[in-house]
Amino acid sequence: MMFYEMLYGKTPWAGKTPWLLLENITKTPLMFPDYPLRSELVKNMLRRMLVINDSDRMSWPELFEYPLIKIDAEDIQKQLELINQNNEIDPLLKSVEVNNFYINYNKVVGIDKTQQNKAFKNINK
Repeated sequence: MMFYEMLYGKTPWAGKTPWLLLENITKTPLMFPDYPLRSELVKNMLRRMLVINDSDRMSWPELFEYPLIKIDAEDIQKQLELINQNNEIDPLLKSVEVNNFYINYNKVVGIDKTQQNKAFKNINK
């Protein structure tokens, strides 16, 4: 639930009392706000993580193998080597390319500034 809240700025279910919260969790389907946009990979992971029944919920080993979480160290190394092999650019530009690679590699999903602004406006309503 914390991951959902970090991504959307609110909990997936709410209730004024613990009883109402539990009732909402068990009876209300998981919904995703329109903003900020998140990839289907993220939504599918959340769907599997937020299952009520323990035996049906994603396990820790499954989570660590999930494509969003699992790091492909070989691919990262290859991409960094390609950047560093480019002798036509100066070290500062190489550094910028490496930083851009890490930023793009670690994004949950890219959203443009217009979508980002809409997301923050919707959260603050």
